Amino acid sequence: MVLTMSMVVVCAAKIARAQIPDTAKVHFNAGVEASQAKKIDVAITQYEAAIKLAPNYRDAHINLGALYFDKGDMAKASEHLQAALKLDSTSAMAWKTFGQIEEKRKQYSSALEAYEKSLKLDSANVSTMMMLASAYKDANQSAKSVSQYQAVIRLDAANYMAYYNLGNLYRDQKNNSEAIKAYQKAVEIKPDYINALYNLAISKQLAEDYEGAIAAYQAFVDKATGKSKWSKQVEEARGIIKSIREWLESQ
Repeated sequence: MVLTMSMVVVCAAKIARAQIPDTAKVHFNAGVEASQAKKIDVAITQYEAAIKLAPNYRDAHINLGALYFDKGDMAKASEHLQAALKLDSTSAMAWKTFGQIEEKRKQYSSALEAYEKSLKLDSANVSTMMMLASAYKDANQSAKSVSQYQAVIRLDAANYMAYYNLGNLYRDQKNNSEAIKAYQKAVEIKPDYINALYNLAISKQLAEDYEGAIAAYQAFVDKATGKSKWSKQVEEARGIIKSIREWLESQ
């Protein structure tokens, strides 16, 4: 999940307002306005000016870290989120943002710890739970990733992405029966979800459910035809459908 400017934190600091000079607040507010106007470089300059005047300005550190994330400067993003968390370790959003940064830096141990701390503060945040599940997968902890996606589904039964990602995990484990169930749920919730249709077809074929594979491939072809990014797979699917039908007729 990618952090964007629309996710930049604009919250009231828990640090007493008296500790933040008015001049720093002026720069902070200018940074917020620039962020909302998608003027990233202007926003960065304003937040840096606010921090220069008030090094303990937690919200400025959080927002600045998020913007550096947008620019792809993960080192600076991490630096500012760590500064924010030293000032106040009770912000679920700050821990979540830090987790995203660390995951992007492939610092999976740090990312997992950050997401877990965020969820301790905001236990029902489905977005953070999804990020934690993804980080577990990236860290090659597939069992924990499966468990986390299952936890998401218990909270949000209509979360088709959780089912789809769960299907991918099961497929990686060569557990085609469970992968099929997960992909089918994703398609049931979102019938036009092309990725799930395609992976469902592959899983059914691997499970030797050939009639089911034909139906899934055809559903994929129906939804994906005309979409340039899927043109190669559509042609391959048509060929697979033809081959399976010919094989079934020969039996």
